[in-house]
Amino acid sequence: MQERRNAPRDRTFLWGSIAFNDLTFDCLIPNRSRDGAKLIVNETVFLPREFDLTFKREKRTRRVRLTWRRRDEAGVAFTAPAREPRIIAVDANGYIVPSAAID
Repeated sequence: MQERRNAPRDRTFLWGSIAFNDLTFDCLIPNRSRDGAKLIVNETVFLPREFDLTFKREKRTRRVRLTWRRRDEAGVAFTAPAREPRIIAVDANGYIVPSAAID
């Protein structure tokens, strides 16, 4: 079989979460690269063409595009940069500080 990946994949065995249309499903992410990832998800779960994939331990979410699906396995390509967790600062009085004041 010819290798079609642009970047090597690293073994991860991370737990993830798939989200679309106000629905979420857990999945296992056995490997990933800078361009995409392989998912293991219940084969009865419908996966749309695009959805959000959250790496639970890293608390990062990526927008992904489904590239292939076989039974309980799926391959996805990242379509947008990682979104950083939002940091909210609170002053000594418990008031939220505007993000411009944090820098």
